[in-house]
Amino acid sequence: MRRLWTVVWLLVGVGFLGSASPGLDPADEIYTFLALCEGAGYVDHLPPLKPYPETVLRELLSQVVDRSTGLVRERALQYLDQVGTETSIEGSGGVDLRMNASGEFFGIGGGGIDARMYPASGVEILADWGLYLVDKQEGASLALARPPRRDLLMEGMALSSYETLQMDLVADSSDFEIGERTYYVKQSIHSAVTLGSSDLFFQAGLMRSSYGVWDEEGIVISQDAPHAPRFDLVWRTPWFTYTWLYMELVATDNEGAGSCRGKHLRLQGLSIPIFPWLSFGIWETVIWGPEFDLYYFLPLSQLTYQQIYAGAPDNSLFGLSLAARLPHGIKATLEVYVDDAEFYDLVEFNFNTLYKASLRAGLQWSAFTPFLAGISLDYLLITPYMYTHRDSSDVNYLNYTHDGVNLGPALPPNSDRIQVKAVLTPVSSLRWIPSLRFIRHGNASEGYENVEPGDGSIFDDGYTEDGYPTFDAQPTRFLTQEVIEKTLQITQQLSYKVPAFHGVLELEGGYTYEYIWNVDLEEGREAANHYFWFGTRFSW
Repeated sequence: MRRLWTVVWLLVGVGFLGSASPGLDPADEIYTFLALCEGAGYVDHLPPLKPYPETVLRELLSQVVDRSTGLVRERALQYLDQVGTETSIEGSGGVDLRMNASGEFFGIGGGGIDARMYPASGVEILADWGLYLVDKQEGASLALARPPRRDLLMEGMALSSYETLQMDLVADSSDFEIGERTYYVKQSIHSAVTLGSSDLFFQAGLMRSSYGVWDEEGIVISQDAPHAPRFDLVWRTPWFTYTWLYMELVATDNEGAGSCRGKHLRLQGLSIPIFPWLSFGIWETVIWGPEFDLYYFLPLSQLTYQQIYAGAPDNSLFGLSLAARLPHGIKATLEVYVDDAEFYDLVEFNFNTLYKASLRAGLQWSAFTPFLAGISLDYLLITPYMYTHRDSSDVNYLNYTHDGVNLGPALPPNSDRIQVKAVLTPVSSLRWIPSLRFIRHGNASEGYENVEPGDGSIFDDGYTEDGYPTFDAQPTRFLTQEVIEKTLQITQQLSYKVPAFHGVLELEGGYTYEYIWNVDLEEGREAANHYFWFGTRFSW
């Protein structure tokens, strides 16, 4: 085992010191590359559940190598070198800084060990462990002690609007003082054990997850949510991909405070390639607690049927997706996720209750020119009270959160966003990602009395104190409020990777300009913000 020593100053939020294995990190750049390759026809329909075991990554990247030429093939070979085939233990460490023009600055640093093991045929073990030193600056006193609500965890960290914490650090009280400064020591652990082949495998681990047709910020399960224990079974054939997923979540109260075990999520989905250029997906999800109900674990059953069978007041959702590969490397994608839809309403074609839903649609061009890898345009919509759910107990086991954070997008309910993003590769080791976002958000509970907390967040379920749903049999109220917060974000992100000192040196930096109209839904209040970050990581 190689010796490892690191002293760093780092800002939480960039997550640049995350796992070195793409098999543990759904935000790894390899998934953006594979999504572009799928649009260009260099790889067949991608499985919806990420991250993939490294045996699946090797198969997909090998397809790209066989079907592509030039720069695409060269990049696929580079990624193949990152995916392990032999037992190895590697060390890493780095530095990351983040600040804004208002003077906010936060620092966290550390190093870690990444391990790959293949003890037998069909067995893959991935793990990483990190130890970080966090500088608790004045003004960010809630930083890594558990706050009343997890979204307060991001206060004082110079994060732009709707940006989420990208590192998984346990919120305990392990702090110490040096002089007049207070520091935290934090651990971060991810792991996965996979049994089987790339066609049929079972996986158990602790990691962030993503489900759906998007390579980032999905509407079903997003990489922005904190890591969680996960057990999944994936069966891949030329005719379909079946996904069976169970996640163990952390519950909070109805205002997002505290933490409690016993919250569960089950998802099962089917992705079908109708034609080589067209695929269709369908899935259903149920969230429940605190009981551990085994009837939800049946692999060949409908989750809503089991809920009705047991008479359980659990939270059921379902979704549909379409992805079409068009000529000239263009891919069109549509994904819809619906809550509060009764089965009998659907068979009677009664759609007047389908008010809680999210939708994401977009176009992607896989250019793969010497300068431009790809460009995308997408639209995200979240109706009022989507992802919320009423729970009459002191602990909310039914809303769509994990440890107080939405399992789906970072945007709150009653919001929409249009985004343009490009992936530029001026040289082979450099990635430049410019993006433009315009976001709107309104408080759907505006003007309604006795709604708690009534703030339009994911903890505002739209029910009055006496249990009346204000949205029942009413128009959707999607962005119809008098005051709408509008946010414009322009981001430039650069990353550079180069061999150095018998290892790999990675550099990352970026800048976001943000202008907000009606800040925090206060009419007439405007703000211009500037955010900067820089990070470096060395692994060997």
